[in-house]
Amino acid sequence: RTLAKLAASHESIARTLGRHDEEVAELRRSNELLAERRRDNEMDLFKLGELAHENSGLLNERDNAVRRAEALAREVVELKEDLAEALKRAGRLQAQMAEAERERSDTQRRDWQWRDRCEQLDKAVLTAEGQMQWMRSEIDRYKGLAAEAQAR
Repeated sequence: RTLAKLAASHESIARTLGRHDEEVAELRRSNELLAERRRDNEMDLFKLGELAHENSGLLNERDNAVRRAEALAREVVELKEDLAEALKRAGRLQAQMAEAERERSDTQRRDWQWRDRCEQLDKAVLTAEGQMQWMRSEIDRYKGLAAEAQAR
């Protein structure tokens, strides 16, 4: 019964670790996409800066480029904030994974201890049974000796 509880606990921890692994993988994919978007946005900003210098006579186009650059800068800031939050979350998940791994190791260690204890008890039962059989044979031997002594 205890082994079943330990096995159930072990399976629960394994499922939790699996979910955490999936979540970390998803965060990493999200991080890669955000980094790519950031690079793309930074490239757009750079290109807009070049266009602004080339088209300095065209105020309308320059104003549009500035607005786009500001929007992209805000998006970059938002992406940086999102990235920072995703990294924090990944850190928390890694800490949770480490804790779950420690729990799994502890459960496994306790499982081994219980298995060892069960083996010890099995050996003790076998020893006790052997001693009981020996004692019975001794009792039978003494009964036989007593019967012979009474018969004389």
